[in-house]
Amino acid sequence: MLGVCSPLRQATRSTTWSSATAFNDYAVPYHLTTREFHRLVADHLTDDGVYLMNLVDGVHHDFLRSELATLRETFSDVGVFIPASGWPPLGDRNTFVIVAANHRLPAGLPIVPAEGIAPFLASGRKVILTDDYAPVDQMLAPVFSRAIRRPDF
Repeated sequence: MLGVCSPLRQATRSTTWSSATAFNDYAVPYHLTTREFHRLVADHLTDDGVYLMNLVDGVHHDFLRSELATLRETFSDVGVFIPASGWPPLGDRNTFVIVAANHRLPAGLPIVPAEGIAPFLASGRKVILTDDYAPVDQMLAPVFSRAIRRPDF
């Protein structure tokens, strides 16, 4: 794992929340999307802690699907805040906010329920993202390709 994760690996304190907001448009630091990184985050959350992650995807939504599946390997409850465009996601690029915890997420959050995430996960390609295999760039290639064909790019 890259040196960026070293401070987290060496941290001794726990936190009630953590967020991954290093993603910038199409430049995704893949090492922050992996099961191994999520385990480091989970190890440093308190029992009532919550992990938030923003993610950009579109077209086939393979990256979103893969990230949700990967987070479910570590966290017992994973949700997606309902995007303005609705659920399931359709079309071009969109920003998604994912929330994960090892306890029930609070009721009343505007998130897609587990019953809505399961069919989405089953509807297309997904891989568990690991330090050894995280094809994030390949999953985002159709999103980028579509964007550069637009006149406002």
